[in-house]
Amino acid sequence: MFVKLMYNDNIFLRGAILLKLLEDRIVKDGIVKEGNVLKVDSFLNHQMDIKLLNQMGAEFKKRFGQGI
Repeated sequence: MFVKLMYNDNIFLRGAILLKLLEDRIVKDGIVKEGNVLKVDSFLNHQMDIKLLNQMGAEFKKRFGQGI
């Protein structure tokens, strides 16, 4: 089932949307530290962005919900 879903164009499109959401947020709020370490804990760990997490959850459900 999982392999079948991986080749579905809709899955790739949904994954691209999710990655775009994360990329936009990293560009907006990510901090590059010494040694090219990307710090994202301000919005993924300590200060949860509920809207972003809900969007990510909805995308995961669309992408993997039928395969569970």
